[in-house]
Amino acid sequence: MKIINLKAENVKKLIAVDITPEGNTVVISGKNGAGKTSVLDSIFWALAGTKNIQDKPIREGEEKAFIRLDLGKIIVERKFTDKGTYLSVSTQEGAKFSNPQEVIDKLIGAITFDPLEFGSMDSKTQYQTIRSLSNIDYDIEEAEALNKTDYDERQFVNRKVKELTAQIEGIKFPEETPDELVNISEISSNIEKANTAAFNLDREKQKLGNFRTEVANIDNEILELEGKLAGLKTRKENGENSIKSQEDVVKKKEKECFSPEMVAEWKSELGTAGIINANVEKKKQRSAKLAEVKTETEKSDKYTQNIEDRKKAAQDALEKAKLPIKGLQLTEGEVYFKGIPFAQCSTAEQLRISTSIAMASNPELRVIRIKEGSLLDEDGMKIIREMA
Repeated sequence: MKIINLKAENVKKLIAVDITPEGNTVVISGKNGAGKTSVLDSIFWALAGTKNIQDKPIREGEEKAFIRLDLGKIIVERKFTDKGTYLSVSTQEGAKFSNPQEVIDKLIGAITFDPLEFGSMDSKTQYQTIRSLSNIDYDIEEAEALNKTDYDERQFVNRKVKELTAQIEGIKFPEETPDELVNISEISSNIEKANTAAFNLDREKQKLGNFRTEVANIDNEILELEGKLAGLKTRKENGENSIKSQEDVVKKKEKECFSPEMVAEWKSELGTAGIINANVEKKKQRSAKLAEVKTETEKSDKYTQNIEDRKKAAQDALEKAKLPIKGLQLTEGEVYFKGIPFAQCSTAEQLRISTSIAMASNPELRVIRIKEGSLLDEDGMKIIREMA
C-alpha cells in the first residue's frame, strides 16, 4: 500500500491541506512555521497510535481537528476533540474494522525509522536501532557485560602471571642444585664427634707416652740400682700390666676415631651446605612460582575461552537474526555493511543503506518519513527519488 491522498484540518499549525501524491516522492516545503512538520505529523498520528500524539494536536482557537489517509485498500480517519481522539479504519466500500489500530499496526512496521536521522546517530544508537528492528533471541548486552568482567579479570591474572614470571627469572641457582636441604646439623654433629674422638685419642696417647717414659726411667734405675731390683721388678710388672691395659684402651679409642679423610669430607660438605641449601630454597621457590604461573595462566585461558564463546554465541545469534537488508551486520556494538563500519561508508552510501533499511522495515505500507529533508543536497534528493 501507498498513501494515495492525505487530507488534514486544524492539526497543529495547519488550517487545511489536501495532497494527492504524483510519483513516489512528495516534498513538503515552505517557510519556517508554515506547517511542514504538521503535515508529516498528520501522517504519523493517523498511523502510529495515540501514544505518539502530542498534548495539543488541535490548532490554537479551534475545537476539533481531522486527518484522513486514503491507502488504496483502506481509509484511515482520525478525529480530535477536546474530549480526546478517535480512530476509524474502513474499506473503500465503507465497511469499518472493529479493531482499527490492530489493522494499522500490522501494516506500518517501523514507520518511525528516519533514514536521515539514522545516518546522524552515533554508532551505539545505530546498533540499538537495528537491534530493535531485528528478531534476535540472544541477550547480547548481558554477554558483553560478562565479557567485560572476564576481560578485566583476565587483565588482572595476566598482570599477576607477568609479575610471577619476572620473579622466577630473578631466582638464580646452579642446575645441579639438589631438591632437598643438606642436613647441616648432622654434619656438624659428625665433626664434633670426630673432634671429641681425636681429643680423647691424644689424651690416651699422652698417658701411653707417660707410662712408657716411666718404664724407661725404671729401666734406667734398674741399671743404676741393681740393689733395688726386686722392688723395681714388681713396679715394672705393674707398669707393664698398665701398658697392656692402656694399649687396649688406646686401640679401642682408635677404633672409635674417624678417618681424617672422612672428617675432611664433612668439613668440606659443611662449607658448601649453606650455599646448596640456599639454592635448594630458590629451586623450591621457583617451582612454586611456576606452579602458580600455570594455575593463573589456566585461569586466563578460561576467561579468554568464555569471552570467545560469548562472542561466537552473539555472532551466531546475529547471523540467524532477520536483519532488514542483505549485507547488514551487527558486530561488537556497531553497525557494519558488507564488512565495513557504517560510519566509514560514504555519505551517499549511508543514505542508500539507511533508506533501504527503512524500505525493508515497511513491507506492507510503503511510507518513509524524512523529517529534516532540507538537509539533503541535490545528490541526496536524487538518491531518495531513485530509490522511492
